[in-house]
Amino acid sequence: MIGPATVAIMKEPELREALDKLAFPLEWLVDFAREDLSFLLKAADEVVELGWSPSMTSLMAEDWEEEPPAPDQFLDDPYYLGFYGKTLYPMLREELEEILWDRSINEVFMVGSKRYGKTYMASGGIVYDICRTLCRRCPQEHFGAAEGTNMIFANLSVTGENAEGVLGNYILTWLKRSPWFNDRFYRGDKRRLKNAGLFPEKGVIYKAGNSSEFSILGGNLAGGALDEANFVVGSKRTRASIIRDLKNLAGNSPT
Repeated sequence: MIGPATVAIMKEPELREALDKLAFPLEWLVDFAREDLSFLLKAADEVVELGWSPSMTSLMAEDWEEEPPAPDQFLDDPYYLGFYGKTLYPMLREELEEILWDRSINEVFMVGSKRYGKTYMASGGIVYDICRTLCRRCPQEHFGAAEGTNMIFANLSVTGENAEGVLGNYILTWLKRSPWFNDRFYRGDKRRLKNAGLFPEKGVIYKAGNSSEFSILGGNLAGGALDEANFVVGSKRTRASIIRDLKNLAGNSPT
């Protein structure tokens, strides 16, 4: 269903362009309350007139301690993950950027032949979401979690060893190599942190484990990946049940 406000904006190319600059999907307008829509249109008008929106900047300041980088900046700037972005196949990079720009996407299923680049592409997406989470003033408040608890990004696979393998190594390498993450990364007991990345200031943790890993149960799972899902077999833990449990843990809130 397309509401009158959506129709009005579709007739105004400048407003549509302004909403694009705000990275706001047009289809979301259907669910907007009147006062929220009024605010958004005001912000779009400001972008048309000023090239930026003071109202949106003020609103973001309430939720963000640091403005998160846009996906293309994250993948280009050496301060973030520029060393990774320039090594992505152009087609995969285009797909990854499209996914990262659309914050309404909560889950992505990746299929393809071996050596296609699925794991490599997924690693960048997870690290970007960790970055956005660390930019928030209070990640726990955003996700509706209790103050003082940890937000977890998990990489699960058939076995713990598998999870610690290619994808796990990619993610930990990107976290430790990026100057932006390097400034925030906790460096403590190497044995304890073998398969984990800790950001204690914001209560954000990245960890790797197997698909029945109990260490994430009862935790606040903000995001992650189920690697090699097609090899998760067995009568007790089917692929469907593992994916369902991950969804239940993570909820539906995009970062």
